[in-house]
Amino acid sequence: MLSRTLFAVGCIAASSVPAFAQCDVQKVVDPIGGFAEHFGDRFALVGDELFVGAPNHDGPFGSQQGAVLLHRKVAGTWTLVETIHANTNTSLSQFGYGVAVAGDHLLVGAYADNEAATLAGAVHAFERTLGGFVPIQKLIGSTAGSFQYAGHAVAADRDWLVVGAADLSGITDVGRAFVFRFEGNAWVEKQVLVPSDPAVARRFGFSASIDDDRLVIGCPAWGVPNSVGAAYVFEFDGTTWNQTAQLVAQDAGSYDVFGVSVAISGDRILCGATGNDENGVQSGAVYVFERVGAAWQQTTKLVASDAQQGDLFGTSVALQGDVAVIGAGWVDDLGHQSGAGYVFTADVGGWRQTQRLTAPDPIPDHQFGHWVALDGGTVAVSAYRDATFGTQSGADYVFELGGEATPYCVSEPNSTGLPAKLSYSGSLAIDAGTFTLHADNLPPNKQGIFFYSANPLQTPFGNGWLCVSPAGTGIFRLTPAAAADANGHLARTVDFTVAPAGSGPGAITPGSTWHFQCWYRDPGAGAGFDLSDGLRAVFCP
Repeated sequence: MLSRTLFAVGCIAASSVPAFAQCDVQKVVDPIGGFAEHFGDRFALVGDELFVGAPNHDGPFGSQQGAVLLHRKVAGTWTLVETIHANTNTSLSQFGYGVAVAGDHLLVGAYADNEAATLAGAVHAFERTLGGFVPIQKLIGSTAGSFQYAGHAVAADRDWLVVGAADLSGITDVGRAFVFRFEGNAWVEKQVLVPSDPAVARRFGFSASIDDDRLVIGCPAWGVPNSVGAAYVFEFDGTTWNQTAQLVAQDAGSYDVFGVSVAISGDRILCGATGNDENGVQSGAVYVFERVGAAWQQTTKLVASDAQQGDLFGTSVALQGDVAVIGAGWVDDLGHQSGAGYVFTADVGGWRQTQRLTAPDPIPDHQFGHWVALDGGTVAVSAYRDATFGTQSGADYVFELGGEATPYCVSEPNSTGLPAKLSYSGSLAIDAGTFTLHADNLPPNKQGIFFYSANPLQTPFGNGWLCVSPAGTGIFRLTPAAAADANGHLARTVDFTVAPAGSGPGAITPGSTWHFQCWYRDPGAGAGFDLSDGLRAVFCP
């Protein structure tokens, strides 16, 4: 084991950025939803407004016209306030599949639109008025052609709009992206973006994200015929958008489909690769790139703590500053393709998974995590195959992230060669009763127990460090002990209705702060036992 040096007390609360935790979740649906509406297939989250696309929603021109349903948070409840349709017949055009918001402008993709050519696609532009959103323009690219599917990806920021036209057929065109700018009172096409290596860049425009004067375009079929995948970065120099980088995973492999999802925030980019086989065939991964000087460098590869074959982790990604949300729509632990979402937080120690999100009413085949969005302390997650109003009528779940969950202290490598890590899933809301502690990288099949106290500590103990202090209220054990599984994972849901968490000096109450750790047997080294790192949790008020 590595030598241990006792840190000063001021260091025990490691310099980690507090990670938001789930405090509330609401299920959002179309109150008159119907069969295969696909409500929530795509959406945009801006403050207290959620713009939900429903590509097969019936409208004034007939069935499957598509719509965007605006939900607003009113007195703490997400409420439908407006249903937005185009002023032309958009039946079967997949109106609502792409959704983006820039200020008072709503941009809605209809990738199956046939006006310019068969499945050329289009984007409908709306503007906010006192009476609601009104249509102002239909945008069709200057080089629109058959099977381009423009509007499959739609991204907007300030007065810029990027429309991905990925050629989903894969037979006629490499793909492109149309860039529009709002000038005066209209959206004006300014440029058509194409990749620097079109011979191998199939499905360029499949995904898109823009932040200020930078944008990133995903190209998941790059490297034909093996769909390794790539992403392209463009920057605006005041006159023209120029390609400044091509991103490819350091461990790129065939059929990884790197770039199937992308997100950019400042000097950071996420690229999903659902076909990556890190933890089994198509378990999926998300790559983090950082801008260092004038270059973009891969700095991290994110995978889920419970990754399994076929999860498709990276189906969707959202990024805001040091917080990332990642969807994995084919996770099976709550039923076949029930899905899951993951929250990661970056700090000086790197990226850590700090939250795992699931639907409170999980049902097989609903693919929770198909699409995700993040704004401040709010996360929205799609389950577009939800069956509340019929098969695949669709639903979204909006999570309010409050409280804090912060890793602290340290853990040394144990006999497995890895340090034991503590995390949690569920909600930090006491009344939810779903707060579950997870310890990973334990010796397989060995006994362990979770414990907690009101105060932190860092002092040598066994083969590791004791990170909770008996001072004050004392240390409370969550009995009985249990054995880690064959993968070295141990979990326990805290029962807030019984002692110690439910009553007495160890009672966990709303707004209280507690420090958790896991003790476990490790006969293969030293004293025969070791400990995980610590987790500081501030429960929802």
